[in-house]
Amino acid sequence: AGQPPGEVISLESACARLAAGEFAFLDAGCSAGGSMAYCERVFGRGRGIGFDRSAAKLEQACAAGFVVCEADLETV
Repeated sequence: AGQPPGEVISLESACARLAAGEFAFLDAGCSAGGSMAYCERVFGRGRGIGFDRSAAKLEQACAAGFVVCEADLETV
């Protein structure tokens, strides 16, 4: 089956999907997705969602198959 495709989503969509229980964890400052890959592999609790301020890092995480949102969580 493999990893579902990644996507960059809006903050509103991220909040709604988190509230709906779609994600097992949130990675604040996800960068290119390395820590999300680690958590999914090691803990096996499901997919995470990543937040970061860097659009370039989010594109890398998205290309790796992660759902991400561009946001500064200090101001959310």
